[in-house]
Amino acid sequence: MNNQRQEQEEDYFEHYRRQYQINEVFENYYDTQSERGKKEHMNRLLWFLIAFPAFFFVSLQAFLASDAVNHQDLKNVTIRLEEAIPTTVGNRENISGDRYDESSSMQQQEKAEVIKGPILDVPNDNYLQKLSKDVRRYPVIWGIIGLNCAMMLMVKGFKRSPRFHDFYSKHLTVSVHNLLKRRYHTLLTSTFVHGDWLHLGFCMYGLYNMGSLTYDLMGPTTFLLFYLGAGMTASMGSSLLKLITKNYYQRSVGSSGSIFAIVFAGLNVITFEKAKMNLIFLPDSWGGFNATYFLPLYFVGEILYNIFSRRVKLDTGGHLSGALAGYLALEAMKNQSYHKQTRKVEFSGRNTYYLGEVKDLKKNGAGALIGGNMSYVGNFKDGNPEGQGIVIVNTNEGTKAIKGIFKNGNFTPTK
Repeated sequence: MNNQRQEQEEDYFEHYRRQYQINEVFENYYDTQSERGKKEHMNRLLWFLIAFPAFFFVSLQAFLASDAVNHQDLKNVTIRLEEAIPTTVGNRENISGDRYDESSSMQQQEKAEVIKGPILDVPNDNYLQKLSKDVRRYPVIWGIIGLNCAMMLMVKGFKRSPRFHDFYSKHLTVSVHNLLKRRYHTLLTSTFVHGDWLHLGFCMYGLYNMGSLTYDLMGPTTFLLFYLGAGMTASMGSSLLKLITKNYYQRSVGSSGSIFAIVFAGLNVITFEKAKMNLIFLPDSWGGFNATYFLPLYFVGEILYNIFSRRVKLDTGGHLSGALAGYLALEAMKNQSYHKQTRKVEFSGRNTYYLGEVKDLKKNGAGALIGGNMSYVGNFKDGNPEGQGIVIVNTNEGTKAIKGIFKNGNFTPTK
């Protein structure tokens, strides 16, 4: 009975979709066959070809401006050991090597920016505790997930309403026709609507898993601008491909453009950290592969799927535009002059917390890296511990601090 009811609802919604498209074609027919129609089509195509890169450029400048403000906000952070880890190290020296002065603690704290501190999952946390901590770490990510789920419930709740379907088609989906009717807001609104629960689930899973990597680098405001800008750029790219293929009425929904931007910005991070990536169905012993090759290989596969598949076609225009927007945005971010300088930041991840100096978006200089059972306070180079430092290990017998030297990934204790 449930399957039959679901099929009836889908048929009902599909009926409205087809009826709306018939009405739109009847009222707004786009001639692409006559000489005049071909000329008008070429003019529209020229407009889109100019608007697409211009839109990406404007959104990129907004993203970089926000990143520059975020850089200014963090540059005055005063980093002290007692702010980063529990006071279990006997000498209580700060990271730069100066002695800790109790009398100056309040003065230093007043000058420092607000520090969140580590919000790490611990083995004894239950599901709700882990969820609560993750919301505190990534409020923007969870806000986006919540809004997308609310939109899906709204669409499903009003599915049988003809008036809502008319509103849905005109204002919540992006198409060439909608943009030509100056419904430019659909570039954004369509990114918060999904075709079904499976589509929503895949997108939110990607946001949850890969979003934290770029969120830590950008901060909440810059990440939000990045997400929205990439989503609208992907909507423009999707519409451009539809116009090239003369599909004026074909509609698109979904946040997959933003998610591809996040994924490929993350791949950019993995590439410049010289790390390998792997797929969930491949064993770790396989060793992974260079992330640089993933972008072209994926889209070759998607294009082949669209050519040979008889099922739902993937929105390659939107996916490719979002992926390139994400990769290029992070590339532009890396090349900003202030990221070439040493600055002090706070990265609060799910499993590790870093408070210290960075350069070229990598841990470089003095810092404290805190994990669930092990922490490190000392020097970093190109993202990894290098030189003198203190390793702090939490065991059943208590906390133990070991001084030593890191060299080429190997730690040698010193007396």
